Amino acid sequence: MLKRSAVLVLGLCALVPLVYGACYRSLPEFGATECIDETDQTAHEVGSSWTNSKCIDCNCEPDGMTCCDGLPSITGYDEDCTVEYDYENCTFDVFKKDDRSEKCEFQAVL
Repeated sequence: MLKRSAVLVLGLCALVPLVYGACYRSLPEFGATECIDETDQTAHEVGSSWTNSKCIDCNCEPDGMTCCDGLPSITGYDEDCTVEYDYENCTFDVFKKDDRSEKCEFQAVL
């Protein structure tokens, strides 16, 4: 029981850095008044923030656009498990392939 609790606590601690996961920055074209989301191809005004259809959090500033992954890449789970991403709610679940109600242990990696 103690070992399982320790694994759970370590797993939760590993998720803390995911708030600001992998990020990238795009420089604006000269004279640009908006940023174009590279995933959805949507325009956003300078000074705005949004989350796109792949749960990537973006900010548009005069000096460019910064976007960071909102969902982690999951690894370290058993072969009989699978990962399912819910892009509508920006969540994920790791469960047994033959029983969705049985959760699986995993490692979150960006």
